[in-house]
Amino acid sequence: MTKDWKKKIDDEEKVLKAEQKKRETESHEIVRREHGVKVQELGRKFKCHVCNRPAQRPGKQYVDVRMGIDTSTFEEDDWSIPADLWQCSKCDQWTCKYHIYKDICQKCAEKM
Repeated sequence: MTKDWKKKIDDEEKVLKAEQKKRETESHEIVRREHGVKVQELGRKFKCHVCNRPAQRPGKQYVDVRMGIDTSTFEEDDWSIPADLWQCSKCDQWTCKYHIYKDICQKCAEKM
């Protein structure tokens, strides 16, 4: 009889932990789904102009945040540029790593 109240506390704690884990799992799923949508949008917006390979990774930007006299720098995704495509120095077109060499795309090299 004396341990019943302790068991109730333990059972309640288990229920609360299970609910918390469920909320975290749902939250992670939403973030993962949103990231997938952003990657698809990035791929539609940026493609290699030689082979049409879509961009898969966003670029990075660095943000300085001041906290009193301290400043911290954080890295964030920059969805306005791709990280896995490069611009040709001749035509400024986005190009994948398979079709660019020394900052010149295959199409521009063939015109040289």
